[in-house]
Amino acid sequence: MKSYNYLLAIHDDKLYSSIISKLGNPKILIGYNSSFKKTTEYYNAVDLYYCRYKKDILNSLPPLDSEILEALEPYQINFLKICERLYKGSMCFEERLRFYYDHIRFWNFKLEQKKITHFIQYNVPHEGYDYLIYSLCKIKKIRTIFSYKLPVIKNILTKRYFIEDIHKHSRLYNENRLITSPEELETSFKNLYYSIYPNKNNLEESLKFKTFSRIAKPNQKNFFQEFDSLINSFRKYSIKSTLKKIIKRINFLHQFIYKNPYLISDKRLNKLYDNLVVNNIPSKPYIFFALHYQPELSTVPLGNNLSDLNLVVDLLAWAGKKYGFNILVKRHPRIDKRLFFRPKDIYKRMNLHHNVILLDTKTDVTQIIEKATAVASITGSTCWEAFLRKKPVLLFGSLIYENAPGTFKIESKEDLLKVMEKIINNQVKIDELDIINYLKFLEEHTFDNVYQNSFFAAPSHLSINKLRNNFVDNLEKFIKDQT
Repeated sequence: MKSYNYLLAIHDDKLYSSIISKLGNPKILIGYNSSFKKTTEYYNAVDLYYCRYKKDILNSLPPLDSEILEALEPYQINFLKICERLYKGSMCFEERLRFYYDHIRFWNFKLEQKKITHFIQYNVPHEGYDYLIYSLCKIKKIRTIFSYKLPVIKNILTKRYFIEDIHKHSRLYNENRLITSPEELETSFKNLYYSIYPNKNNLEESLKFKTFSRIAKPNQKNFFQEFDSLINSFRKYSIKSTLKKIIKRINFLHQFIYKNPYLISDKRLNKLYDNLVVNNIPSKPYIFFALHYQPELSTVPLGNNLSDLNLVVDLLAWAGKKYGFNILVKRHPRIDKRLFFRPKDIYKRMNLHHNVILLDTKTDVTQIIEKATAVASITGSTCWEAFLRKKPVLLFGSLIYENAPGTFKIESKEDLLKVMEKIINNQVKIDELDIINYLKFLEEHTFDNVYQNSFFAAPSHLSINKLRNNFVDNLEKFIKDQT
């Protein structure tokens, strides 16, 4: 690997140190206040996130032309959607387009200048600048390597895997039945199985199944951290620029400045949802669709063309009417402290379908899954839980387990209708051996690792050093396999 010119985006200095000990120094490092910023060409991730390029340098670079813009057209819509993560989701189209052009202009030049052969990032590109670096790499045939995760189950499962294409995660599965007991699984997957089926465990107590998304708290700075950020901003940028940033963080001022009548705060949107909730659920068969926490990479870019929640609800409602199913929809319970502005008609549009029922956010997900005919999601953890509970799964995005027994990736109306026919005709059957053998298969294609801020969620038998070493060893192996 030392003979390659690679671009590395990573925010964990200790993990970075382990990577360069195996792969050598990258040509470019993207980090967050990294202590290694003087060892190679370095860019701060926050500056890139907000497209803070030096204008004199940017204007000195070769301009864009129609050839490169046409090549990047398949990626443009996802980038524009990713911009919902910026400035509380209220960037206008012109601002998003300016970011789009500036990012492309800068990184198109840098990839060529540094003769980059590999783009390696810890997570799937989803911050805007990294997604366009990925897009440029794809059209230039530059190798891309990212890791993604199975749903994190606190104290039970923290598994990741590597991918080259953010829309191609699956591994070829032949459904061979190699084992007959969960006792033949390695510790994490065995504990996962028993957390779902505790009555099959000979031990007195099993660990409780609880997905990380239901326990995680949004990152919040304390007073001293906020004050330190303010002082650093005054030092690095002008007082005027810093005050503009502060205004954009104050919700009512930000909303007043942008004055977009189509967007409302998450708080108001959640109240609208609560007014549409149905408490008495009809006894009719149903498909359960748990809405995603947004904006997040689980929908954009992983959902690709079907990243919009209403598009998925429209498909499910259409198929449900045809086959006599209700669609039970539940808003994500996590309160978004980031105070985004979002389209005001998201839930009203869902409620226009007579067979769509909005559930109270306090509704027990496990009970809903158990009674469902099938469970649908873009890439949410409810599909993982549904698979483990032997329920048919309709997956609208890309994940490693999209070809698991009883799991179907949906990309078109035809895909959905075919799966519905199978479900109605009782042709989708999942048993215990299907579950444990697929988990055995995943042992070969995943490894123990978790992001540094979530080390506390890792199983007790895994040390922090072990988690970091696993990432580096598997990265090195993945690169060799690519070659």
